[in-house]
Amino acid sequence: MKTYDLGVNRVLEVTRDGDSYSIVIKDNVSAAEAVFPKVRWAAFRYLVKDIDVEVTKLKEGKTEFRYSQQYGGGWLVSVTSGIRCVDLRRFFMNEKDEMKPTRHGIGLRLPEWEMLKDVINRMRVDFPDLESIMGCYHADIQDFIKCRECMPFLRPARE
Repeated sequence: MKTYDLGVNRVLEVTRDGDSYSIVIKDNVSAAEAVFPKVRWAAFRYLVKDIDVEVTKLKEGKTEFRYSQQYGGGWLVSVTSGIRCVDLRRFFMNEKDEMKPTRHGIGLRLPEWEMLKDVINRMRVDFPDLESIMGCYHADIQDFIKCRECMPFLRPARE
């Protein structure tokens, strides 16, 4: 396991077991965390530039915007005007087919977001094989629909 500091009581841990990886961003005091299997980490990494554009808007004081993007398994990243953090949170679908946030997740303060970007660059050196991992790929629509990483909220059709 390798641990990277993200700020006061915040860390990113990389655990490797053979070809399997787990990346966890966590708060050591509150136990808040965001969990990334390697495929989810690849999807999240792909969004970093877009997230950074939204963080810049936040820093510049832009008002009335909301960025939200799913990166796998029911986890979403969001940046919202008025809330000075990058929120990584798991969502669920309620009985009214509305996506709702769970308590599972962590909000990264803006300095922690900057540190995370630096850590991602350091991880490229420390774990070069992680860099080559791609997000989910599906040969056909049926495989895509069955994937709980890509389609976590899909329910069987109602009759």
